[in-house]
Amino acid sequence: MEKIKELNICKIVLVGRTNVGKSSLFNRLSEQRTALVAPWPGVTKERNKELIIWKGEYFLLIDTPGIETNDPEILKQIQKGIEEADIILNVVDGREQISTKEIDFAKKILKTKKPVLLAINKVDGRNIEKTIQEKNFKILGIKDSFLVSAVTGRELGDLLDKIFELAEKLKKIKETDYNINPKPPKITIFGRTNVGKSSILNQILAQQRTIVKQSAHTTREPEKTWITFNKNTFLLIDTPGIRKRAKTKSKVEFDGILKTKKIMEKPEILILVIDCQEMLHRQDKKLLGIIKQSNKPSLIILNKVDTIKNLPNKQDFYSYWQNALFKFKQDKIFVSAKTGENIDKVVSWLKNVLKNF
Repeated sequence: MEKIKELNICKIVLVGRTNVGKSSLFNRLSEQRTALVAPWPGVTKERNKELIIWKGEYFLLIDTPGIETNDPEILKQIQKGIEEADIILNVVDGREQISTKEIDFAKKILKTKKPVLLAINKVDGRNIEKTIQEKNFKILGIKDSFLVSAVTGRELGDLLDKIFELAEKLKKIKETDYNINPKPPKITIFGRTNVGKSSILNQILAQQRTIVKQSAHTTREPEKTWITFNKNTFLLIDTPGIRKRAKTKSKVEFDGILKTKKIMEKPEILILVIDCQEMLHRQDKKLLGIIKQSNKPSLIILNKVDTIKNLPNKQDFYSYWQNALFKFKQDKIFVSAKTGENIDKVVSWLKNVLKNF
């Protein structure tokens, strides 16, 4: 049977220090406002993705966290972005001097032998342009550079023309055997914080692509993945965990949750993840209400079954959940994102639903 795969198109990955305007540039190029933006560094914690189109060709634009981090999990996300990139777009702040960290990082990405472009961002006016000459951006060793502005859109057309040219040389401009839908059907994975949504997504796609930690709310922005199945494209969205507004620790986190709730308004397929080692939470009941009212293909995943399998009273857990979810006619699957148990059943369910689109 055909596999569910990630969309195979030319990938452009934005890299650079925190607060150089990567997310603003990402939003401008994608003509969306999907990447969280704040006036302090370190807001982007994961790779954010969006489809862009130029000269009739689709590209996948990927935003990454800032390179100064010492967090090993976030560093893995940056490295993963570099590895999956076809073209690397190194973003620097045109108003500031180049740092030692940026010089070392430029050497690293040039060693990949992948095409690297330099976007000198925040060149928002003539006065700033005059000072560019005083800064030695050539020290980075990146041949092709562009004075751009995420605010005004300066030189972004020239930048995209160069990306298109490189994609042609890489033979990434090609006819595909599937239809790329700019507004594909959405599959939304949602649930409370720390129930294992990202781990389940990683298992479905069989790769480590989202940050997974034991601490709650490590996914702060909706994580998008374009997938193909049966010659059609779909958008799979891993959402930040939903919890009460009073428990959110920052405006950025709250903005991420607002985006989750907005995304929840128009999905074609719903997948709710619940932690089966706990009793049904009040927030779970609210989320189950969303499924009940939606009248759309929906699946209830009871995750972390590995934690109860060896308990002497494990049958009590199964009986509890059978009674707790008795009123819900949707399919229910006990899984372990940790061990992969029953993930194949989730994939089979998803394939059967996708056939109808």
